[in-house]
Amino acid sequence: MADPVKTTTKRPARGSTRAAKTGGAPSSTALFLTGLCPNECRFCFERSENATRYVREKSEVLAAIEELRAAGAGSVDLIGGEPLLHPDFAAIARAAAGAGLRVNVTTNGLALADRAFARKVLPLLDGVVVSIHAGDARAYRALTGNDSGFATLRQALRELRRAGSGVRVMFNTTLTHRSLGTLEGILALVAPFAGARWDITNPFPLGGARDDYAAIAPRIGEASRAFAGLVPRARAAGVVVRFSFFPACAFGYATEHSNDVAEPALATGYRVDHALNPEHPGDLVFRRAFGRPCRACRLRRERLCFGVPEAYLAAFGDADLRPPGKEPP
Repeated sequence: MADPVKTTTKRPARGSTRAAKTGGAPSSTALFLTGLCPNECRFCFERSENATRYVREKSEVLAAIEELRAAGAGSVDLIGGEPLLHPDFAAIARAAAGAGLRVNVTTNGLALADRAFARKVLPLLDGVVVSIHAGDARAYRALTGNDSGFATLRQALRELRRAGSGVRVMFNTTLTHRSLGTLEGILALVAPFAGARWDITNPFPLGGARDDYAAIAPRIGEASRAFAGLVPRARAAGVVVRFSFFPACAFGYATEHSNDVAEPALATGYRVDHALNPEHPGDLVFRRAFGRPCRACRLRRERLCFGVPEAYLAAFGDADLRPPGKEPP
């Protein structure tokens, strides 16, 4: 793949680079590689980083990897922006694997459409999370501003399938009002990866979404209707669907569908340690997106719901936050 970066912008470091104690945090630590991304997703909390043209120095990343190794870390997540656009991505992934770390990457996947690049980097990775936020070309273009992105994504997924079983493939979808009607299209893209996990997430009222959350977020009632048949169809394809940051009333009383209820510790996935990422603009502590449970909610009384974002209540109120289906015994 041709080098997508003409210049490297160096930011002044803030704080020291040292391995932090993991404590009860998720086992994987993230390393922020670049703010560059070919997409401009409206909800993205890293959206402003694209304009900075920031690319982290390779030497800094390698030093952070060495600190993780010395601290006995087991896993690292390479993140961006779009981390695959870092011109030294292959060398960085190779160094992390050589340090004994499990190497994961969260990506929009587009760079993997280049077969030579895909064949070079995929053998270095243990896990790939591909973000697919729309299931047809029109919705993808409207959400990302990328005219050719959907076709490129489809080619990238074909290359990912050719990689075989050497890398664990997962998917994530930040569900928006615009993409709500394209979930079946996303399932069609995900279904060939039997055994994959597909996380469907409510938009975070953070970053870009803070200013236009009401125009982005789906209504809970609409999402609930869309989810009704989705899980059985995904299960039939061998795909495990999990949901994050939706109130439990989006699922009625089938709360096992929501990892915020069933598996709250897994909702963060990885953490961004500022000591290892002094240039990263903020903490990825997604739980601050939550607000309060609705006062009259039966699910609240039974401690089955973590509530909804304050931004949702401010935009839509709580009139549609009524659990469908039968009540628990």
